[in-house]
Amino acid sequence: MEAFFDLEDIKNRINNDKEYQLVSRFWSANIRFKVEDEFYFMEIAEGKVQKFYRGTSGFDPYDIHIGGPKDVWLKMMVETPKPFYHDWFATSFLLATNAVLAIESVTKKIKGMI
Repeated sequence: MEAFFDLEDIKNRINNDKEYQLVSRFWSANIRFKVEDEFYFMEIAEGKVQKFYRGTSGFDPYDIHIGGPKDVWLKMMVETPKPFYHDWFATSFLLATNAVLAIESVTKKIKGMI
């Protein structure tokens, strides 16, 4: 099965975004994304994506979890989403977090990649 996200491209887009780097330079977090039954993990340290990978050992630590069905991801990630697909809560995504500081900046980089 092909990966849902273009992992290397998203990592590079985030790491090369000057505005994101400015606002997230002190932010470190591990984010778990779930698409259907598949997991993706993003490790961010001092505003830089260190790793973005597919799969899980079952014990991967995370601070933020964002998950939902594939069809909802696809509807949400278009350039101009339809009503109720414009943010995480409106789409009924599962969003669990200890601290949401730069999550929207990360997801903006993912938009348009699908």
